[in-house]
Amino acid sequence: MQLEQLALGAEPGPITPAGATKAMKAMVTTRDVNAHMQVTYNEAAGYACLFEVSNGTGSNASRSADIVLMNLWPSRGMDLIGYEVKTARSDWLRELKSPEKAWPVMQYMDRWFLLAAPGVAKLDEIPTNWGFQEFDGKRVRTLKPAPQLEPKPITKTFLGSLLRRQVRDADAIVSRALNDKIREVDQQVEAKVAKRLRERGDETQVLKDKIAVIKDKTGIDLLTYAPDEQIVHALKFAMLVEPDALVERAAGCHPSGRAGARASAGAQEGDQRGRHAVMLVLRPIGRGNWKPLIVAIEGQRAAPLLVRVGQVVPLGGVNFRISKVLP
Repeated sequence: MQLEQLALGAEPGPITPAGATKAMKAMVTTRDVNAHMQVTYNEAAGYACLFEVSNGTGSNASRSADIVLMNLWPSRGMDLIGYEVKTARSDWLRELKSPEKAWPVMQYMDRWFLLAAPGVAKLDEIPTNWGFQEFDGKRVRTLKPAPQLEPKPITKTFLGSLLRRQVRDADAIVSRALNDKIREVDQQVEAKVAKRLRERGDETQVLKDKIAVIKDKTGIDLLTYAPDEQIVHALKFAMLVEPDALVERAAGCHPSGRAGARASAGAQEGDQRGRHAVMLVLRPIGRGNWKPLIVAIEGQRAAPLLVRVGQVVPLGGVNFRISKVLP
């Protein structure tokens, strides 16, 4: 095949108003064309469909075909078919000024087509050795069959371009699959975080409800209350003592046992002075150099404590047993 075969059938002219209207209605993009070709000419149909195939690799690459199809079945000839895709009239007119630019890739093709959107090209503008097809967004119509060319043997540089395009497509598939998996994991993490935030919100509401109950019963707002050190230690000691070690005021239930009776009597006597006081003698349990402790528990207008001789009280990581209760 000689370059003279690229001669045009006619000089390009302005597109007709009807053709312009048709092109505007179609609104076909290059992406639409590529998507249609990829779906139509897939491996199941017996084709390899490659996009943006250069005539070589590296510095040998000077031109590229928008689409290259290869028929994979020997019974169909295993032809290489090249496509120049145009979706705008202005792009096609620029191509017509130097159609020989397609030659670096076209020389290896068995056939060569212009694949255009409706209204982009006119039939009498198509070079004699080109075919002409239109894609209206739904199907491809062949307006001029492409003649059989005399392709040159494929060089290693062109073969490298074909293989690199295939590798890039495979890499793109892997990349898309990886990105899809990352998005799936991100969605799972976001769902777990959202669930945990909802649970934290529920826990916060429960805590607020408990604080509201304390405020209602005692008048103390724990959100703004800052107790002094003595009150903190008193609360800590109250938490360490078993619940049944607490008694009500003198009008309530009296404790049983001799030691408990002395504690209650001491509390009643202290109540007459407006203050309750109980002295506890604590002896350490287990090994260590700890000495017996005498602990005074005082409180004005506070309920007396019900304590028992022999009761174990942990203080500072050491267990002490109450040996005496002194009023």
